Amino acid sequence: MGNPLAALGLVSAAMVVLVAVVAFMVLPGPFLAGTAPVWIAPAGDAAQHAVGGWYFLADSWRMPLLMVPQLGVPGGSNIALTDSIPLAALVAKLLRGVFGTDYVYLGPWLFLCFLLQGPAAATVLYICGVRRVLPLLLGGLLMLGSPVLLARLGHAALCGQFLVLLALALHLDLTRRCRLAAFLLYVPLLAAALLTHVYLFAMVAALFGASLLDGLWTDRLAARTAIGLIGVVAVPLAGVLWACGYLGLGPIPIKPYGEWAFDLATPVLPSFSLLFAVDGMPLGLNFETLAWVGAGQAALLLVAAIAWRRDLAGVLARHSATVIVCTSLLVFAASYAVHVAGQVVLGIDPARVRAAVLGAADANGALLALRSGLDGGDMLRLVGLLILLGGLAAWGLGRAVVLGRWRALRVVGIVGAVLLLVGVLQPRALLVGVSTFQASARLVWVPLYLLALLAIVGVCRRFAPRVATTMLAAALLVQAIDTWPLWRSLLEHAHSRGRLAEHDGGLAGAIAAAEDVRVIPTYLCAHARPPELRAGLIARISDVQVLAARANRPIDSVRSARMTAADGPALVTKCEAALREVVGDMARPGRLTIFSTDTPEAVGLAGCREAPGWVYCLAPQK
Repeated sequence: MGNPLAALGLVSAAMVVLVAVVAFMVLPGPFLAGTAPVWIAPAGDAAQHAVGGWYFLADSWRMPLLMVPQLGVPGGSNIALTDSIPLAALVAKLLRGVFGTDYVYLGPWLFLCFLLQGPAAATVLYICGVRRVLPLLLGGLLMLGSPVLLARLGHAALCGQFLVLLALALHLDLTRRCRLAAFLLYVPLLAAALLTHVYLFAMVAALFGASLLDGLWTDRLAARTAIGLIGVVAVPLAGVLWACGYLGLGPIPIKPYGEWAFDLATPVLPSFSLLFAVDGMPLGLNFETLAWVGAGQAALLLVAAIAWRRDLAGVLARHSATVIVCTSLLVFAASYAVHVAGQVVLGIDPARVRAAVLGAADANGALLALRSGLDGGDMLRLVGLLILLGGLAAWGLGRAVVLGRWRALRVVGIVGAVLLLVGVLQPRALLVGVSTFQASARLVWVPLYLLALLAIVGVCRRFAPRVATTMLAAALLVQAIDTWPLWRSLLEHAHSRGRLAEHDGGLAGAIAAAEDVRVIPTYLCAHARPPELRAGLIARISDVQVLAARANRPIDSVRSARMTAADGPALVTKCEAALREVVGDMARPGRLTIFSTDTPEAVGLAGCREAPGWVYCLAPQK
């Protein structure tokens, strides 16, 4: 094709049409449109996301934009904390005159994510010099079958991985041509990622940092210019944070960062794989550690590594800044405990850190509790981890000094000094920011995607066009076969009838007739109940929240991504006080009080009715 850019446009359009046609052929139309039972009666994380969306669509426009006063009364909630994909929610709210306030935009969002994944991947390949139509098409479709995407169907926000791919394309373009105007494209990318999910924002922000570092490393950016670019990007992002209410979220609990950390063995341990007969995560590994790339991508990675083995050191040296940032992401993903096949080989067991964080009132208490619980083996593994991290830091610093990369060192030093100052002046703010990444293993997606895409580029550059195209086609076929368990899960999910039963004992009608709803226990207080009762109780509370959201009734229970169960005794005391307050105010006109049947106060209540697992009491209206 004469115009290479036209090839990218043709391939992108072809992939969008192909994915759309296949989706409409194999998936129910209501699932794609957001009207299927699985969306109307969602369960698990999807229920959390839909509930926030329903309250947001039914509410009037207000500032901050994302606050909904009816969810989690009396304080209300920010739907960024319910992972309700604010970017999609804002669009849906603008169009609610067409779709209504009970619309579930999660289905169309998922559809959009799958439509854009292939073209975004093809853009990365185009930037890296792959200009022929078939390799672009096959490479894009290969990335569409990435397990880290397919395994995220229950968490729609995290399916927006096309944003990471677009940021990768921008970063790789800037490594070739360091243009100041191109850096401004990070502003909409970062804003879109921020309004999708905080993990995606962190990944795009890391790539923005990699682009700056590369410009400084290659002396194409002055230190002053880099600092200026940080400011230029930060100002509009601060405006988005303010307008959406991120800056006024109130006291946020510290969570145990790295509880679900990256396991170094997972990239080579097949997961959800048909070819390796692994229907799930192997060796009891946690789902969050999923880093298997699929048999097709793995085969290409192996072929590319062999074909480029003599040139690999030179390629890495030319892209030192990218290597440093990707290594930093891997370190952050692994957190404070290096896992290999489920075993902690360096650092501290996350279970021990969780107990220390959740069992202490503040950061100092957590550190003291953690230190007092360490034995000799823990100390030995911790020293080993510190030696490893020190070695990596010394390698990066030493390479910068030897090569005379003083601009990069200057800017990194300034940024580090600012973070240190924040840590001294506002230690809790810094700890809250770090603790946001409880599932730190997700941050490995950036180097994972980068390696898979560069493997495609390497095959296209090293082999003759016909041979490379054949290899990509074979890899795509192998990838499709290997990831069949995940595709099957998508089909099952699309045809699911949802969580809520058709007969709820009249609870839906009572909620619709009420002015407001109180639940005993709330979602948070369910964690104060015995562990063996929590799973079923939390699922029933989620059902109540779905019913209240569909009726747009104020409710005191909210499931939030930032919510965490603090130490047991304090939580029990807090929930007992909340119970007394709710019981004392049951007679308020229009108040619906819903008790779990295992609550002693639910026994012998006059004028109340029963539903499966609940006793509910509706005070008459005035």
